[in-house]
Amino acid sequence: MTNLINGTRYYFRVAAVNRIGGGPASSEVSAVPLTVPGAPTGLTATPGNSRVTLSWAAPPSGGAAISNYLIFDGTRPGGENRAPVNGSLVTATSYTVTGLTNGTTYYFRVIAVNAAGKGPLSAEAPATLLRILPTSPPPSTSTSGTPTSSTPTSGTTTPTSGTTTPSVTPQTSAATTVSPFTAPIGLTATPGNTQVHLSWTAPGLDGGSAISYKVYLASRPGVQESAAIGTTRSTDATVAGLSNGTTYYFMVAAVNAAGNEGLLSAEVAAEPTGATPSPVVPVPSPGPPKWLIALLAAVAAMAVATALTLIARRGRLFRSRERARQAHSREQMTMAQDVRAVADTFRVDAVKIRDTGREPTHTVRLEPHPGITTTTLKKARP
Repeated sequence: MTNLINGTRYYFRVAAVNRIGGGPASSEVSAVPLTVPGAPTGLTATPGNSRVTLSWAAPPSGGAAISNYLIFDGTRPGGENRAPVNGSLVTATSYTVTGLTNGTTYYFRVIAVNAAGKGPLSAEAPATLLRILPTSPPPSTSTSGTPTSSTPTSGTTTPTSGTTTPSVTPQTSAATTVSPFTAPIGLTATPGNTQVHLSWTAPGLDGGSAISYKVYLASRPGVQESAAIGTTRSTDATVAGLSNGTTYYFMVAAVNAAGNEGLLSAEVAAEPTGATPSPVVPVPSPGPPKWLIALLAAVAAMAVATALTLIARRGRLFRSRERARQAHSREQMTMAQDVRAVADTFRVDAVKIRDTGREPTHTVRLEPHPGITTTTLKKARP
């Protein structure tokens, strides 16, 4: 049967049918259709000291519970090894890959597994492990400094910055007898963008042998969590590949030519931060010169005076025209009050009106045709 929903249990019976009819149904059986799980999503890789912590989100199960995950790594994009890196069964959605090489970039993918098989690979997540970047040439070997006691002096060293913790004496080789030397002093940590710059002073007693330095990193104060993240012959180094916003704790130990390690320095802490751009200071633009301001003011005054003159002229012209109109109206009203109808010599069916002056007239009539009722135009006293 097709088009079923994965993960849903279905129940089935079967009955035989012939031309007479259907027989009895069989006993009931059930089944759950399955498929392989989807690809894990949101894979992230957080680098540490010789390790990377992976985290991801569980994919759709495909109808059956996810039994475990397989983790694959490689040192080039798309070049993950065929064998999974996890030596034990991984059932959680996180895993820490250890035994990696500091300063190397690794690429990771994850596969989910259920009863139907292995699902597809997740998207790839890269991670560059911590690395030491020496920033100055190694110091010259000191030939001075003869110890006065065969027992190293331990104690607490106060750095110029960071958190101070008691020095820790690492294990040294019992088969080798060497001159004692003290811990590096004055360790400072300057945070940068995904990195921290360390600087220190060589130990006062070096036993007369060439010295290099091991750099230790921890995520908790006062704890030497793992082996050194790197070695340098300089008295300063930059630890790169860190995560911004995370506090790291650093210590440094001197190592002589025989490989014997001295005391750890005092501990300092630093938190890398993203690079912040320099603030932009607005520079005020210079104002216009004074002569230009005076010229513009004079031009503006002239423009205002011209506009006022034009407005005054228009007002006088308007008032003059208004007086002329009123005078004309009065003239029309004072026209001759007496008119008479005189027959038009050109048209017998029309009359015309003309001004007769001051001759006395009682009524003025228009008579367009003889015998038609006349219309009185005006009545006046004689």
